[in-house]
This record gives sequence, structure tokens and C-alpha cells, in this order.
Amino acid sequence: KKNLMKIKNKKIINKNLYQLKSKKKFDFVIMENALDNFKNQKTILKKLISLTKKNGNIILSIGDNIGMLSVKLRYILSLILVEQDKITNFNKKKLFLSNIFKSHLAYLSKYTRKSTKWVLDTVLNSEWLRKKDYINYNYLIKNLNKNILIQNISPSFHKKYTWYKILDFKTINRDYLKSYNEDKINFLDFETKFKTNLNIDSNLKKIYSEINKLDPQKKIIKKIIINIEMEIAKIIKKIKVKNKIYLALLEFKNILKNYREDKKISTKTKYLKKFWGIYSQHVLLYKN
Repeated sequence: KKNLMKIKNKKIINKNLYQLKSKKKFDFVIMENALDNFKNQKTILKKLISLTKKNGNIILSIGDNIGMLSVKLRYILSLILVEQDKITNFNKKKLFLSNIFKSHLAYLSKYTRKSTKWVLDTVLNSEWLRKKDYINYNYLIKNLNKNILIQNISPSFHKKYTWYKILDFKTINRDYLKSYNEDKINFLDFETKFKTNLNIDSNLKKIYSEINKLDPQKKIIKKIIINIEMEIAKIIKKIKVKNKIYLALLEFKNILKNYREDKKISTKTKYLKKFWGIYSQHVLLYKN
């Protein structure tokens, strides 16, 4: 209500989206950074399409498993540090972690969120962070109707520039998917580019499966940490070149090793604080 105060022609409907029915169709249907939070994303996607007019647009934010790694690692670090300092109170956790991750966020644009807000949205949002999978382009394109076209994306990775000569929506969407699978490794970090694709999907799947077992209300099980450490070591071997990601993963691997050996973990990191994946993918869909 506060954000829309200046807009006169508005109607705010407080209703469960699963149950929302509307005879009226809309020129623009927008869902930003919310699709991943629904249990049945396919149903919600169909709902958004059904609410859109013919020749209308749907603007979506979707996630990415590869871009999510850097935040997932910060989640594990937050659990380790909170456990180490024996902090149980929620507000104390928020303050403690906000101070730790302030230097991490300082590496990003000055327009990014405040550290307290970021901590609340991410590392303390354990239900979302413990998810095994996020909606990426593979999921999105497989669940689009035949009359839905991907019209634009941000960040851009599409390499085929003859789309305007193709009338078949399925072919255009398939080309987007092909470009994504060729370039998705570059979502691992916003500053680092790889010349060739690296297949780390299976490693991430195992890491995220182990993170799903971490209960923020209980002591960390060291067997889980060992399994995560092993998969990170495999990713490091695949990267080979000593770039920013390599150094950040090596530093994090040592943090896990020190935790297993009951050594004091520093709240400061040299390379991890600079490691930021591209999680949010913004997609403009067109309905014909």
C-alpha cells in the first residue's frame, strides 16, 4: 500500500494465488523473486499465463542452481559461526551475521541491499536456502505453453541473432535453452568468465542435497560437512585455473576442514567475500 500510494488507478487483492480466479485478463503480469517460494511452481506458472491477455507479457524472475552456490556456501558458514559462538536468539543471530557479511556485500554495487536485509532474506531464510532445486531455464522452457515465447532475458546469454526470421515459438525457446546450457557455468560468479563449459551439475546436486539435511536448530553433523567438502574438492579440480572462484572454493574447503578438526573459524574471509553468483534471471515472455 505504501509503495502504491501515488498510483490512483489500483486495486490491491489480498488472496491466495492458487485460489485466485479472474475473468479479466491483463497486459502485464509480473512476478519478481517469488516463483521459487511456491510449492507447486508449475501450477503458478499456468496461473500467470491464464491471467495474461493475448499479445500480453509476463515478466518473471527465475533462479539458477549454479548462481546459487555462493549464497549456499555463506549459509553453511553462517551455521558454523553461529554454532561456534553459541548464539541461539534470532535477533542476536541477525546482528552477528549482518556484521560478518557487511564486507561481502561491500564488494558488490553500492545499490545492493543493506547487510541486515540480505541476512534476513537469505542466510536466515533457511527453508528457501535448503531447497534442492531452483527454477532455471530448463524447468521454465519445459513448462511453457506452445503459444508462449521468450522475448528477452537479463542477464543476456543468447547467441542466436536470427530469431526474428523464425516464426516457430518452440524453435526460439529451444535456442534459448541451448544457449543457456552452453553458458550457464558463467553464472557461478558475476565477474568470472570461462572459455569452455564445465559440467558441475552432479556436484551441485549432491552439495544441495547435503545442505537440505542441515537443521539450523541443531548441531551440524560432521558427516554432512565431509560430503560437502568432497564435492567442493571435485569442483576445484574441474576448474583447474586459479581464478577468483577457485581461490574462494579452496578457502571454503579449508574452513570446512578446520571445522571438522574443531579449530577456531575466523569470521573474515579473503576470497569468499568476493565470490558472488548470478542467481536471479529476469525473463520477458510474450503470449500469442
